[in-house]
Amino acid sequence: QGQGQGQGQGQAAEGLRAPDAAGGTAAFAAFLIAHFERHRFGCVTSEEFRTAYTESFPSASAAVDWETWLHRPGMPPVDVG
Repeated sequence: QGQGQGQGQGQAAEGLRAPDAAGGTAAFAAFLIAHFERHRFGCVTSEEFRTAYTESFPSASAAVDWETWLHRPGMPPVDVG
């Protein structure tokens, strides 16, 4: 494994394709705008965001390695390719 790559990070990178998996950039942007508006001036836990994302995009959420994203140090690699 390369430097900075740990177990499960390949799966976590799948979560970075969220706009595509969530029905396209417009659908993902609409979700984020609504989410930020709903919680303006408030706090949201990672688990609350995960729940909201899962409710909006169940198939896309199933492909995200949430354990790596939320509970492991560092940031999984980003595939912008």
